[in-house]
Amino acid sequence: LFIQATTAANEWLSLAQQMQNAFETNAAYLQLSSIALTKQQFNQAIQLAGNAYQASATTEQQLQAATILNKSYEALQNKAASYHWLHVKDSIATILLHVKAAQEKQLQQSIYKAQYQQKTLQNMHMNNAEQQTTITAAVVVTLLLFGFIIMYDRSNKRQKNANAQLAKTNAAIAEKNKEIADQKEYLQQLNNVKDRMFSIIGHDLRAPLVSLQSVLNLWDQKIIAPENAMELLPKLRRQVHGANLLVENLNTWAKLQMQGGVSHAITSVPILEVV
Repeated sequence: LFIQATTAANEWLSLAQQMQNAFETNAAYLQLSSIALTKQQFNQAIQLAGNAYQASATTEQQLQAATILNKSYEALQNKAASYHWLHVKDSIATILLHVKAAQEKQLQQSIYKAQYQQKTLQNMHMNNAEQQTTITAAVVVTLLLFGFIIMYDRSNKRQKNANAQLAKTNAAIAEKNKEIADQKEYLQQLNNVKDRMFSIIGHDLRAPLVSLQSVLNLWDQKIIAPENAMELLPKLRRQVHGANLLVENLNTWAKLQMQGGVSHAITSVPILEVV
């Protein structure tokens, strides 16, 4: 089974190289490196995955290559290289998560814009039809009641005044409805921002805890040497400090939400140190 899979992957690689297709070439390298990893040929898997990572056509291919490199070095008990590729893999995964969130946001905005334009067009058609109907009715009524204009002049004036008052009332109602719709849209946007923010915060809080748990497990199992553990402590301290700042900011934000107001301020964040 491995021989058949390897042969098929090599044929795939040869064809992709002949076609000068970078995406398919790297996909074939990733397939071969995955087969080598399954066969526990870790050095070969590292070489193939390294080639795929260097020439990756997409971020997803880089993530696959980094994952194979991390597993291969971990199997060879090369802790430094394994940790390096684990960090690379997590960084790429974070980038993909942010890109996906941005794409989803753009898609939602496009859908909303299309729906709004469609609704506006429908309203315009309805308004044109109503105007045409009103004009036709006015002409007919004018022709029918032309002889009674003088007799009902006073009544018509009173009716006009009533219509004007009704128009003002309708305008006020329409304005109030617009304010309510705007407030609803604003609250929906705030809710969407909150959901995306909690998703990102959950990921950012998990990363330092996972790193800390990994180091503690290595320490408990006496896999990591004391001097290596001491080298990791500054980075863990920065990650935990970053997570603590994130929790404090989240707590402050929650208090402001409960008080009914949120102040916005742009601040610089040492992303590389937190990550």
